[in-house]
Amino acid sequence: MKASGSNRRAWHDVPRAADIPVSAAFFYLGIPCFLRRVAARGILKPNFTVMKISLIVAMGENRVIGGSGHIPWHLPADFKHFKELTMGHSIVMGRKTFESIGRALPGRTNVVMTRDMNYRRDGVVVVASPEAALAAAAAADGADEVFVIGGAEMYNRFLPQAERIYLTRVHGAFEGDTFFPGLGDGEWQLTSTVENAKDEKNPFDFTYKIYDRNVRA
Repeated sequence: MKASGSNRRAWHDVPRAADIPVSAAFFYLGIPCFLRRVAARGILKPNFTVMKISLIVAMGENRVIGGSGHIPWHLPADFKHFKELTMGHSIVMGRKTFESIGRALPGRTNVVMTRDMNYRRDGVVVVASPEAALAAAAAADGADEVFVIGGAEMYNRFLPQAERIYLTRVHGAFEGDTFFPGLGDGEWQLTSTVENAKDEKNPFDFTYKIYDRNVRA
C-alpha cells in the first residue's frame, strides 16, 4: 500500500529493531536463560508480565498451508477469525509472507523477519532474528501475546518456543509446496474444538482448534 502527501514516511523513518527501546531489547536479550523460563508459558516482558508466544495457521488435511506464495483456499470466516485473534497484538512473519499480504495489517505491530537488513516497507519493524522479533513484540502494545503468522520457516523457527497453536483445519486435500511442521507426540494438548460447516461464502468445512503445550518439566 502506498502512502501519499504528508502522511508518507521516508524509508529511513520506518522502524527497525535498532529503534526498539533499549530497555526492552536489553531485557529480553540480556537476561539469563533461567529467567526466561521462570514462567511456565511465554516469555517475560519488561514489566515482568508473561508474553505468550502463539502460532496461528490454517492448513489442509495434508498439512499444506500454501502454494506458489498463495493460500490455496478462500475462507472469509477464517480471515475474520484471524483478525479477531490478532487485533491489538504483534504479528511476526517472514518476508515472503509479508509480501504475499502486500501491506502492513492495521491495528497490529507488524514485525518482519528477514536476512536482508536493508529491507524497508511502510508500517513494519524489520528484524533479523527470532530474539529481535520477540524483543520488538515485548516493546509494543498488546504484549501479553505475540502471534507468529507464517510462513513455514517461521513456524519451524518459533515452534520450539511456542506455548499455543491456533489451528484452522480446512477439510480438504490441497496442492501446495509449503507445509506446517508436525507436532511432537505428547508435547501438545487439544484444548478447544469448534466445527464449522461450509456455506455460500465458505466453500469448505473447517474446524478451529487450539493446542496448548503441556507444561514443561
